Amino acid sequence: MPEVPIKIYEGDKYVKVIDLFKSHFDNHIDIGASVSVIHKDKVIFEVSGGYKDFESKDPYTKDTLQAIFSSSKVVTSIVVAWLVDQGYLDYDAPVSKYWPEFSQGGKDKVLLKDVMRHDAGLAWVDPPLEYDEIIDPEKLYNRLAQQAHVFDGEDKRSYHAFTQGFILNGIAQRVDPKKRTIGTILKEEITDKLGAEFYYGIRDEEVLKKNSVWYQYPKTTWKPNNDEIDVDPAVAQANFLSIFPLLGKAVNLPLYKNTKLSPANHPDFHLIEIPAGNGHSTATSLAKIVSQAISENSILSEKTRKSLFEEATTKRDHALKSEKTLTKAGFNVFEYPDANLTVIGGSGAGGSYVVIHPELEFVFAYVTNANQLTPPGFGRGLDLLKVFYEEFKQNSN
Repeated sequence: MPEVPIKIYEGDKYVKVIDLFKSHFDNHIDIGASVSVIHKDKVIFEVSGGYKDFESKDPYTKDTLQAIFSSSKVVTSIVVAWLVDQGYLDYDAPVSKYWPEFSQGGKDKVLLKDVMRHDAGLAWVDPPLEYDEIIDPEKLYNRLAQQAHVFDGEDKRSYHAFTQGFILNGIAQRVDPKKRTIGTILKEEITDKLGAEFYYGIRDEEVLKKNSVWYQYPKTTWKPNNDEIDVDPAVAQANFLSIFPLLGKAVNLPLYKNTKLSPANHPDFHLIEIPAGNGHSTATSLAKIVSQAISENSILSEKTRKSLFEEATTKRDHALKSEKTLTKAGFNVFEYPDANLTVIGGSGAGGSYVVIHPELEFVFAYVTNANQLTPPGFGRGLDLLKVFYEEFKQNSN
């Protein structure tokens, strides 16, 4: 097999990061990926490598679009912050102020910041949503409004895998003067102005050509004769969900009709706007959008930028069965004591990862097309961040 293509666009002095990035392909744990770091509005590191399509050996470049799953939530938090900045929303206001029907079923006291922090009590809908309800906004919003608080009004945190985005879309369309969805607001108010690309599902055929194939089995993709074997993600997921039953309820949505295909490769995955889960972007575009949280040239006011990091609360997440810390704007606080490192942002199923280091004023983004089963905030992206963090400090001295 020919040497795996690696392209360094910026930051060749970050030798250790580049070496680690290359090793992921040598060890067959990545197939195609990009890393980008923005510091004070400037791209200081950008690298891509591997394959967008392993079969055709089409290289993965900085312009390759990638499904990032729940890392989409970080971008959605920026859109909600824009709505707050415009005076259309208030994190401390009840959702029913903007959406009166939402108050049904004991949800009258649910605040916007509860939705952002997965404290809204609407992590799933019972009975589960049908496909025709998900693709019909009116039906979807009616089901969400009618659903009773799943914890009978108790203050409990439970990961809203998909419903968070659906709720926020319902709110956005009610408060925005143009009745726009999260995705349309993002395009018209943020990405078009930044020269960035981000899509909650790609419905343009030409744009879709830039999208990467998703690989559930990276090692067996590299070695089809099975001298390297992955843990079967289907088996691993079944075992995982048997341990985390509430998470199973949260992700139990028919987002596509043919479940034999990997979700990111399924055409139906692009038909629905899911602000909590079907974002597609490049590493640099993702970093550009999230950098609005700290940029002095941000589309957001200084007051709103500061609020993004405020009121971080730590609670046991009943779906994930672990302590989770989130700000009122929906940003995860990730603490890594072994590296003396704290960052704020989010991660997605499979491995995508985008975080902010507020003190050092950088945003780190990693996107990948090779599945990796790790807890939120861990995996290849974190490994790369830790090495970058050390080299960044050395280069800054």
